[in-house]
Amino acid sequence: MRNILAETLEIIKEKNYKQKIIDSEEMIEQEDNLRDLKVLLDSIYSVLDQIQKKENENNENIRNLLKLHMQFCDLIWHYEQVHGVLNKLITSYDFD
Repeated sequence: MRNILAETLEIIKEKNYKQKIIDSEEMIEQEDNLRDLKVLLDSIYSVLDQIQKKENENNENIRNLLKLHMQFCDLIWHYEQVHGVLNKLITSYDFD
């Protein structure tokens, strides 16, 4: 997942180089978000491991499922951020 976003951001940077549609601050923010995404994905894998353990009590499993839900909300946010930058770039093109 991280690779998809990283590759997309690289393409955006290349296309943005000449046009400067997206300012450097926004691109730096996206790169920071990518580093945060790695931490998030590591945490998701950890929660998934906890859920799969059979010895967890029911309440613990429910807490982990809620945590997983929140992490997926964060994951969606990361995709939305990159999508927003991509959208900003492509709307700058004239498609006539």
